[in-house]
Amino acid sequence: VDDTSDLLSRSSLELDPSTGYARIAYFAWTEIDGYHLRYAEWTGRDWNIIVVASNGSSGNVGGYCSLEIDPTVGEPRIAYVDADTMELKYAERMFGDWVRRTVAPCSGSTSVSLVLTATGAPRISYRGGCYLMYATRTLGVWLEEHASTLGEDSGYDSSLALYSTTEVPRLAHYYYTDTGRRSLVYTLKNGLSWEAEFPDTEGWYRGVSLALDSSSGYPRISCYEETLNELRYVSWNGSSWNIETVESTEDISMLSMYSSLVLDSSTGSPRIAYAATNLTRGRIRYAWTD
Repeated sequence: VDDTSDLLSRSSLELDPSTGYARIAYFAWTEIDGYHLRYAEWTGRDWNIIVVASNGSSGNVGGYCSLEIDPTVGEPRIAYVDADTMELKYAERMFGDWVRRTVAPCSGSTSVSLVLTATGAPRISYRGGCYLMYATRTLGVWLEEHASTLGEDSGYDSSLALYSTTEVPRLAHYYYTDTGRRSLVYTLKNGLSWEAEFPDTEGWYRGVSLALDSSSGYPRISCYEETLNELRYVSWNGSSWNIETVESTEDISMLSMYSSLVLDSSTGSPRIAYAATNLTRGRIRYAWTD
């Protein structure tokens, strides 16, 4: 796709709803643009690559990018971090030009998760300072709110989903407990308040990816548990949490801390992409169950 950068990292993939062509936002580095945000789109014959945001050769902008395609106009929308200004920013292509706006202050190293409503309205989860935050835009005005009752040290690796019938936000993330563990948390908004559930408080979690079952709205989470070096699949059945091991150290020497989960549209079965490495080579792996 792109061999013009000395460093490529943190990509986010979506498919064009009308053509099925790939759209990718990613973090890149060159001597001219420094660390910056790029966007690549397949035209059917070649890749069109655009620098969306750059702060110059010494800049650091575009990290933790999250891409969505506006369902109403088919145009890309990207949420990302500007580490130079410590701000969460939002870029949208409008009539061929990229417009970039500041959403809110944030920590310079934070996960960002963007979802659009059926009308194209953006919803973003991120860490603002030490807190899990949720941002919405209405009539051009951004509003932010705390999305956790856990206080500081929550909201790491947040993954956002909207329940399809109501577009009420659901979040999966991890937080540091008083004992220093990284507990897995599922947070949902109930009216004006946020409620937290704890699928597992004993593990050391990272790399959280959330999807909601289309029929029940029940959460499904892929995540990495560090102490046992396991990729896990966590699901809610309406009364209890079920934790399954997808792959562990018995299968391979090291698993990636990050995975991406989607559910099959016809069966609701999980599909997980993740990286795995050993001493000699790395692999992108794909796990599924029917």
